[in-house]
Amino acid sequence: MDWKITQNGTILKEGYPCDVREHLETMVEEETGLFLSMQEDEEEGFIYLHSEYAEDLTDEEVEKVSNLGISEDYDETTIQALEKLLNVKIDTPV
Repeated sequence: MDWKITQNGTILKEGYPCDVREHLETMVEEETGLFLSMQEDEEEGFIYLHSEYAEDLTDEEVEKVSNLGISEDYDETTIQALEKLLNVKIDTPV
């Protein structure tokens, strides 16, 4: 099933979960100046910080990511943080 990102009722991206996740990575980089490698779970509808990538972050970057609420946690935390940061709605139907 397609995932989508909307903002004020306008669809910004709709498609395969991996495509939506890549679009979110770009949006986060444009907003924060920090590229975050994330991972999606199609079955559960989660997006989270890729754990291998998290190990490569500097202490300053770890603090910034933590303050944004983006995490390696396998739950809805990161989607909620991304929605707040980017002022969007992320629909990941499962």
